[in-house]
Amino acid sequence: MANDLDDPDYAAFAWARFRWMLRIMAGVSVVAALVALAGIWWWIGSMHWVTAAATLGGVGGSVMLGGALMALVFLSNGSGHDAAVDSVQRRSRSGTGQAGIGRGVPDRSGRHSRAGGSP
Repeated sequence: MANDLDDPDYAAFAWARFRWMLRIMAGVSVVAALVALAGIWWWIGSMHWVTAAATLGGVGGSVMLGGALMALVFLSNGSGHDAAVDSVQRRSRSGTGQAGIGRGVPDRSGRHSRAGGSP
């Protein structure tokens, strides 16, 4: 099944947008890490350099990881991958999908019914 990333022009656009989001999130993660470091310094005073480095790495890395995962969600949705998965799921619910998917499963009464359908 083809998706939008098969088109070289759209793929270049999508990956440029992904990298742009990562740059924005890198800036946000630096700001968040510095705010966390300033808050800890204000709360407990001076700290060992290892504590400062761990705070910067932990907060900055966590925010950056969250931003990268969210950017991947946008890339997946914008490139048609989510629609491709959704169409496969719709086919499997209607019984025309892969073997074994959408076959009858027992309901509460023990009768077999289609997954997601009526008995």
